[in-house]
Amino acid sequence: MRKDAGMPVKRLFAAAIAICALTAPAAARAQAVPEIRLRIGAHLYPRPWGLAYVFGYLRRADTVPVAAVAGRPVTLEEAQFPFTQWIPVASGQTNELGYFSFRRPRVLTNTMYRATVQLDQPLASQQVLLHVPFRPALALRVRRDRKGALVVARGTVRPGRPGATAWVQALSQKTGIWRDRVRVRLTGDGAYSRFRSRPFRIRTSTTLRLRIPSDGINESAVSAPRAVRVPGGG
Repeated sequence: MRKDAGMPVKRLFAAAIAICALTAPAAARAQAVPEIRLRIGAHLYPRPWGLAYVFGYLRRADTVPVAAVAGRPVTLEEAQFPFTQWIPVASGQTNELGYFSFRRPRVLTNTMYRATVQLDQPLASQQVLLHVPFRPALALRVRRDRKGALVVARGTVRPGRPGATAWVQALSQKTGIWRDRVRVRLTGDGAYSRFRSRPFRIRTSTTLRLRIPSDGINESAVSAPRAVRVPGGG
């Protein structure tokens, strides 16, 4: 009885060993690290606004010679918000160390990038999302009187977003916190929109700026601050 009872256990053990022997090579292949990998990145230049820099490199294992990643054709693709269509926008080749870069002018909305390098088989990179902020510019017209000053805020926002809302903010001298003061609406389609506030009164010296929130296409941004001096108003 003991001998017969032990037979199923032995058979199960043998079957498990056989299954492991069959699956081990496949698991090893799945865990193998590629000898060459493609990575990219992207960032915006502060000036001129809309100029982007996309760069990448072929990362090779120590066993791969440098010549294997040099002079390889590269194709750059982009998909602008809402990222539904990929379009080839530039081509080039890797340098002697496997690096490459592209300059992309007039990147006005959030844009995704990916690259493909031709090796023995096409090698694709990961996708990179470049967040593009609005570019607001603020100007002030100030008329001072005995009660302080009447201010009209005006300026532009790039790219154009007719109908969008932005806020003129004032900096609190007590708390150092920016607070929304006057709401403005953008007008004019195209490369930029304009805005003009109603006159509003300031009784003490302060600092103003324009804040425009993100609309999903462009990231939120603030303008350079503008100081308003009120004689005798702090």
